[in-house]
Amino acid sequence: MKLHEKIYHLRTEKKLSQGDLAEILDVSRQSVSKWETGASVPDLDKLVKMSDLFGVTMDFLVREEMEQNDVGEQNPIEKPHGDDEKGDVLTNTVIVKETLPVRKLFGALLFVSAFIFLFLAWPLSVFAVLLGVICFVFQKHTLLWCTWFTYFSLDIFLITGTGINRRVVFSPHAYSEWGVRILVHWTYLLLLVALIVWTVYTFRHVRYAVTPRRKIAFSFGWIMAFGVLPVVDLILSWLVSKKLTEFSGGAFVVTSELYEQYSSYVKLMSAVSFVTEWIQIVVLPILLVITVSWIRVRREKASL
Repeated sequence: MKLHEKIYHLRTEKKLSQGDLAEILDVSRQSVSKWETGASVPDLDKLVKMSDLFGVTMDFLVREEMEQNDVGEQNPIEKPHGDDEKGDVLTNTVIVKETLPVRKLFGALLFVSAFIFLFLAWPLSVFAVLLGVICFVFQKHTLLWCTWFTYFSLDIFLITGTGINRRVVFSPHAYSEWGVRILVHWTYLLLLVALIVWTVYTFRHVRYAVTPRRKIAFSFGWIMAFGVLPVVDLILSWLVSKKLTEFSGGAFVVTSELYEQYSSYVKLMSAVSFVTEWIQIVVLPILLVITVSWIRVRREKASL
């Protein structure tokens, strides 16, 4: 029996799907499918994990001349007499824990919460559903993606509902009166910085080869995100301010009546500003990860 046949047999014996085994081994389902068809071979660390999971030796997995016996009989992992029952309980406990990961349990809880929130506050219901989908879709770094989505949702709520904005900390007028509000602005900004640092640290081991095309795309990304977009935002803000100044008779005083009459201009400015800011927020970690990757690649080449 060959390796790919043994993997399929052992997996089905444990009543695990390809997706379940993929989650346990921290790989994609496609990788497990390729292993079972013989298109590829698992790495050594994955073989070790499968050996522990299925209760067989490495020899049984990799040596083709060893014929299949009953899985219960072909279990070279020796246990002291009297500990068989305890070992079986531990093995079953591990399998249940892995096949029902915390992210799926949390996602299911979010779906139940969404049904409850539907009768209380539908925006919370939408938030819970989307967060639950993230828990089920993203197998790796689930907490990171959930945190990003939570911060994005909180950003929408704070800007539209409270007026709290991290940009305020860069305005000199914000420091005319110190208080809790300015501390909230700073805390909100520092949370974003911490989230970006967390993202870059998580993907610090990613490697990208330095090619001329990637250099051009890398430079273009920096220019577009932090050169062109801020200029577009600034021009739009200036045009809206100019328009409101004309409507108010030469003085930029936005009264409640003026705002109600020309609120579409202000909303357009706010929407564009929000979109451009989040494009910058998303692009910045990507560019930083690529930068760290290129620095590591250059250092590795220099050390050779």
